[in-house]
Amino acid sequence: MATWNAKKDPEPDKKDTNRYKDFIKQKYVDKKFATAPAQASDDSSDEEQRQAKKKLKKEKRENRRKQIE
Repeated sequence: MATWNAKKDPEPDKKDTNRYKDFIKQKYVDKKFATAPAQASDDSSDEEQRQAKKKLKKEKRENRRKQIE
């Protein structure tokens, strides 16, 4: 629960079953608190870099094919 904040998202009383179920769903199913925002942005930039490299390789392959023709 890296991003969980007790003040912002307090754990509800277990007697209030609907709110508690919603909290558990957010915590384990939606993984709302799983990663820190800095880590999430790093992951997205890594994905962007991979996509850019993939695009560059594809362009190089296409250029080689054109040179052969």
